[in-house]
Amino acid sequence: MCNPTFERLFGYRQEDIFGKPLDDFVAPPELRAEVAANVEALWKGKPVHTTTRRQRSDGSLLDVEAFAVPLGPTEQPTGVLLLYHDITARKMAEETLLRAKEAAEAASRAKSEFLANMSHEIRTPMNGIIGMTELTLDTTLTPEQREYLDMVKASAQSLMSVINDVLDFSKIEAGKFEVEMVDFPLQQGLGEVLKALAFRAHQKGLELAWRVGPGIPHTLRGDIGRLRQVLVNLVGNSVKFTERGEIVVSVEKETEDDSGLTLHFQVRDTGIGIPKDKQQLIFEAFTQADSSASRKYGGTGLGLAITSRLVELMSGRIWVESEEGRGSTFHFTVRFGLANRPDQPAPAADPGLVSNLPVLVVDDNETNRRILFEQLSRWGMRPEVADGGATAFAALLAAHLENRPFRLVISDMRMPGMDGCALARRIRGAAAIADVPIVMLSSAGLPGEATRCSELSISAYLTKPAQPSELLDAIMNALFTPGTQKEIPESRPDVAKAGNKGRRVLLVEDNAVNRRLATVLLQKHSHTVTPAENGKEALEILDRESFDTILMDVQMPVMDGFEAIRAIRATERVTGAHIPIVALTAHAMKGDRERCLAAGADEYVAKPIRIGELLQAMERASKGQTPAPAQLPETAVCALDLDAALDRVDGDRSLLDDLLRLFAEEGPRNLSALASAYEACDARSVAALAHTIKGAAASIGACRLSRAAFELEKAANTHDSAKCSSLMDQVRAEFDRLQPELEAQCRKVTR
Repeated sequence: MCNPTFERLFGYRQEDIFGKPLDDFVAPPELRAEVAANVEALWKGKPVHTTTRRQRSDGSLLDVEAFAVPLGPTEQPTGVLLLYHDITARKMAEETLLRAKEAAEAASRAKSEFLANMSHEIRTPMNGIIGMTELTLDTTLTPEQREYLDMVKASAQSLMSVINDVLDFSKIEAGKFEVEMVDFPLQQGLGEVLKALAFRAHQKGLELAWRVGPGIPHTLRGDIGRLRQVLVNLVGNSVKFTERGEIVVSVEKETEDDSGLTLHFQVRDTGIGIPKDKQQLIFEAFTQADSSASRKYGGTGLGLAITSRLVELMSGRIWVESEEGRGSTFHFTVRFGLANRPDQPAPAADPGLVSNLPVLVVDDNETNRRILFEQLSRWGMRPEVADGGATAFAALLAAHLENRPFRLVISDMRMPGMDGCALARRIRGAAAIADVPIVMLSSAGLPGEATRCSELSISAYLTKPAQPSELLDAIMNALFTPGTQKEIPESRPDVAKAGNKGRRVLLVEDNAVNRRLATVLLQKHSHTVTPAENGKEALEILDRESFDTILMDVQMPVMDGFEAIRAIRATERVTGAHIPIVALTAHAMKGDRERCLAAGADEYVAKPIRIGELLQAMERASKGQTPAPAQLPETAVCALDLDAALDRVDGDRSLLDDLLRLFAEEGPRNLSALASAYEACDARSVAALAHTIKGAAASIGACRLSRAAFELEKAANTHDSAKCSSLMDQVRAEFDRLQPELEAQCRKVTR
């Protein structure tokens, strides 16, 4: 039987179906198998529920939801109750929604792909507008014109920021953002990005500091570009929403295994904070915690959405802890791989030079004091802290009276009460402590600060946040650079006239003694020196900075000078530029001059460095003159020829004392390493270490040791084992002859 609704729905009367199999009426041919399976289940006592289609009397199909239950005993049903529910309207609505969803997704994909592909077309004219505006600002303008163009530049940069956010988000939506896996130095990368953001923070009077926790490798494998973008977004937000106080970036190791490690980054600020109910909302696109924020602070509301997606792309997660009015801390994790090449150690001080060095750190900001204390302690120094100028001055006097004087002061420039310059003035005016070297850290970089520091004999002036390598260089220069510079003797016209115009010089030298010698000598002659320890580091510096002259040692680890010169010249063939390059070599063998010139050097100078020859070579290189062959020094009778050494350092006895002290520290270590390499039959290492000893010895006037090391280097390069054996004995003997004279000179320096 059937009810009237069945009759209306399917177009049959009860008498049409009575006593006949229902399948003959409502089961479409293509669904007979499904119907048979349902019938079989019912006769086994199982209920059936399905969404399917059934056939009307006119042959049309109807979307139905079917419910069927067996009647009678479970083991042997005697009949079936079957209910059909017409779901035609529901199916039509579902299909309409599905089509609308697919159309919306297709439109979104088209929009995202369009915007992602438009990146170049939009950015190029905007860069042109900004660039031409900056060029125009460098010309002579009336005050009114300059004001208008400054407004154009600010508006263009604001528009570019909005465009960049929209394009980046569209690239992520379109799946066009990829993560690179390359080796990169973590601390250097962090330092560079935070240095770039420091100006904005300092303009608002904010402190910007950062620290990297212990146990994190110096070199990691990952996407430094995407990491920079995350940090720029988070630190930029902190700067935007913080009116006073500080912003601190810290990195700690969370987990590590054989495949890599996960780092936990924190960006903490003392800004306006975020209400609890908005803390998840801010990671959504086109959203800000407060709708008034976009009016007051600007922005698209895309920065954190982009940041969140980037962190996910780097196998990490991001979250925030915040209290309204009390600041925010953004946390994120990133998974990094282990570097393919051996880990390059972070900048480290020579323990023999700074071990237990008493240092006074002066800063009114507690975070800065803590970070500096931690960094100096890692380098083996003994730092103490003071929270202001008056406290620091009292501590310096007390330490002097207790016969435990501080050897160095690292001071903040901007402090309440007594600022850094006022403290320096008090120190220079107190005879007992007047000579202590001072390194000044400034978060302002105001006009005139550097001049004020120079007038107060400040050893170094750095803009915060200073990179560890930058701070270490400043400390070493402060400790071991002579405080007074001697006049150039009138009897040295070759030195006085050569290279008399101050140049920006890139010095590429792996030997610490030679690097120190060349740096000080060039600085004495008004040149600005940027050091690099190998060719690869030099190329990285050249990507960021420009120089008037390059001094290039030809034999270095990682990338030697010949390879570096060829790479520089290859780039110049594209750019059309030409930087004068003076090759520095400890060789004086036939063919060395030709090899240097063939590689692309403009000049050639043999070590040990003589300032007159070097300045003349720089002058000839800048004028394109033909270089002259150089000669190695003749062997001296005594182990230590101080007259020759003084001549090489332009008569600066204080500088020579520094070099002697450096050699006394490094020499035994180099000799020990040389002996180990010889015992291991490692000819390549023997040659490299002999080369190092040769150059350092020549710089201090130890010509006999330098000559013996030179001969050993040649023998090792030709794998002449018999000659190496006798020359190793000769190097040891010359070193033993040198030691008493060297120790005597160092004792004089100490006294």
